[in-house]
Amino acid sequence: MRLIATHVPPYFNYADDGSVSGIGADILKAAGKNCDIQIELSNHTWARALRHAEMGHADAIAPLAKTNGRDKTYIFSEQPIFTLDMAVFTLKENKQPISADLRELYGKTIGTIRNVYISEAFEVAKKQKRFKLAARERYDAMALSISRNRLYAFVGDRRMGEYGVSLQGLEDKVVASEQSLNMMPVYLAYSRKAGRTELYSKFDKCLSDTINKNSQSSTQEAKAG
Repeated sequence: MRLIATHVPPYFNYADDGSVSGIGADILKAAGKNCDIQIELSNHTWARALRHAEMGHADAIAPLAKTNGRDKTYIFSEQPIFTLDMAVFTLKENKQPISADLRELYGKTIGTIRNVYISEAFEVAKKQKRFKLAARERYDAMALSISRNRLYAFVGDRRMGEYGVSLQGLEDKVVASEQSLNMMPVYLAYSRKAGRTELYSKFDKCLSDTINKNSQSSTQEAKAG
């Protein structure tokens, strides 16, 4: 199966030699091994990854959230592969509680990864042009922009953001909001255009079994701890 998983550490982390590791990569590789399906993982920018999957040039894309209209293009896996925790990152001295309508961000320049859904409240504020959006491709670049006062804040997944901040060595300067904007399950999304539904059905059963086993192992480890 040809899978596109964008470079989003710590979920999917591509090395210079093309090998891929991370939480999401491990799950997909294990599922492929369990049902004897060879997995080919490739990396693209997020916008290009979406285009490839929509055109059927790949069998599936990960990680993808269920948003309006996407079920016309994709068949989503039965279970999410993991859950994103959307947060606001800003300079430590600017950290404050974030209101439900995000009014603390009004009038500011806010970074976000291109074509990534954040939350319903964020989409509403964006349509109302409450803040100026600066679309980027990488979390570490947004963290650096905050440290140089080119962005007031950026919004995105907590784990990805923290990883990007650490790459720039800015853990003491750029911090995440304590509250979440959205807890968003994300899935492996099979391309309807590619049309290999029998293969997708077989793989998805193995994927669900793998996710369930991992969940049971995590629960047992937590109890043991």
